[in-house]
Amino acid sequence: MTYNENLNFLMKKYDIRNTTLAKMTGFSESYISKIRNGVNVPAKNSIAREQLFKAMLKLLPQANKDELLVLKSLEKNVLRETKKKTQTCENLSRLLVRIMDLFNLKNADLAKILNCSPSLISKYRTGHRVPSIENEIVLNMASYFEKLAKEKNLERELLERLDICTKESANLDLKNAILESIKGDGTDISLMDNIFNMMEDYHPININYSKITKIIESANILNAEIIKKTGKEGLRKHVLLFLSLCAKSEEKLEIKLFSDQNMEWMTEDKEFFEIWRLLMLAILNSGHKIKIVHNTSRTKEELFSALEGWTPLHLTGNIESYYYTLPASELFSNTIFLNCDNFAIMGNAVVGLEDETDYYFTLEKSTLKKLEIAYDLLTKNGKKLLHTNSIRSEKDLKKLSDELIREYKYNSIYLMQQNPPLWTIDEELLSDIIKINDCDKNKCEHILSYSKLLKDYYKEALKYKEIYEIFYIPKEFPYEGILLDSLDIIGNERLKYTKMQFKKNLKQIANKLKTHKNYHIAILDRPMFQDIKMMHFEKGSFYAIRSKPPISVINYQNQSIVEKGLLYMKNRARSSLNSIDSFDEVIELLEDWEGDES
Repeated sequence: MTYNENLNFLMKKYDIRNTTLAKMTGFSESYISKIRNGVNVPAKNSIAREQLFKAMLKLLPQANKDELLVLKSLEKNVLRETKKKTQTCENLSRLLVRIMDLFNLKNADLAKILNCSPSLISKYRTGHRVPSIENEIVLNMASYFEKLAKEKNLERELLERLDICTKESANLDLKNAILESIKGDGTDISLMDNIFNMMEDYHPININYSKITKIIESANILNAEIIKKTGKEGLRKHVLLFLSLCAKSEEKLEIKLFSDQNMEWMTEDKEFFEIWRLLMLAILNSGHKIKIVHNTSRTKEELFSALEGWTPLHLTGNIESYYYTLPASELFSNTIFLNCDNFAIMGNAVVGLEDETDYYFTLEKSTLKKLEIAYDLLTKNGKKLLHTNSIRSEKDLKKLSDELIREYKYNSIYLMQQNPPLWTIDEELLSDIIKINDCDKNKCEHILSYSKLLKDYYKEALKYKEIYEIFYIPKEFPYEGILLDSLDIIGNERLKYTKMQFKKNLKQIANKLKTHKNYHIAILDRPMFQDIKMMHFEKGSFYAIRSKPPISVINYQNQSIVEKGLLYMKNRARSSLNSIDSFDEVIELLEDWEGDES
């Protein structure tokens, strides 16, 4: 049985409802429903899986808690099942570009070695052709890259291009590593799903701070100027004091954080991790600012777990995130938590000996000054990891539009969302939708303004590059209606189509396709996130946009994460009802839709 089948079995057996589990975990009912239906499977070691386990542990009768171990033991089985299903080279496109760049190879050079046409290599690089892992050209390619890396003494650099942490590279079979990396195992999809689920479900009103109230109230500056504690437990105690004092402060603070230490100190104690996140949210929602330098040389699972855990924190809009660009040490790790001019935590550990390491909580002014200089060097050698914008007004929307305009003039655009795009709706149809929904004046003005902003944006964008839009059309028109695409800054209930209005919109989209040859559409075979839009610019950034209040935009700028965002969108599009380049096919789907069971 799969993860969702076991969860369904336990929930049905003990009459646990979606609403109950949603309240216990802090997730939305829609997310619980997606897990139960198998649309989303929480990734191994993810926060979502841990929260579900803890909630079910409390809900099940004492005598039957052993049954829950089934949910834990399924982690490896789920990944193994995914590997069996995923036999195509889903990562070949993005990794081939990196590897050929490393060896300074052109399409014609590689084609000659592999005895194939340069056009085939070009299709592999762009993702228009996705071969199976057993393909002879792919196998020969892996052998050639292994040979080239050894000849040029570039094994380490090749592993970095494959997103393999060099700390784990001892005795690694290089050819196998290449094949495993370009094949992928399907986990990137579920790991990205976890991040978007966290983004969709977050709301500051739903956060329960009762667990940390006493911790914050009892926090006091110690008499000694420097306090030493040993091991990961000692570091956790220092961090709780540091964050509690920051949360207690009435003065607005700028807090600076860095640690390239193994994340176990934070995640292995689940109770501590939950309190850590609550304290961080309390700090950020109080208006304090945090600057953090992330270590992106972690394993894929660690990196995504960190992104998932930090997502609610980034949505506050009060974090400035960087990643360190210089090579990470394989022998030593460092930790700096700094509240400038007040107090700090510092520690230097030998990798693997963190539990024997001394960590210091210090008030010494000279030490604080030196730590600030060290931290400034970190940011100087760092790059922006991501940037978050909060959208609260029409002015914020215009600012976001101007930012996107700077991106699209040089890049093709990929856009994925649940519902058809608003910009394709003509004025007559939009007025009719507004009238049917009985909008108040503010809502009406916002929708008209947002529609105009989108129309102007697309008018400009279609002058330059290709636009690829990916969205969902249900086979049956749902009883509750279909939501109109919008960024809901007003906060009232979103507008909905009638069936006839929706059908008219699809025909108008078909007309846009006929007018603009550089406009392309893929229609998803299943629904996605109702309140998350994704945008990718070919050589730029990856945006995730939360479209319900509080509206937030996360602009991911780290190249590895940007590539994974595009891979996620392409994987979703690959199972669409039509080929994104098939004009006649998509026109037929749009114009012939009746909203009945096919």
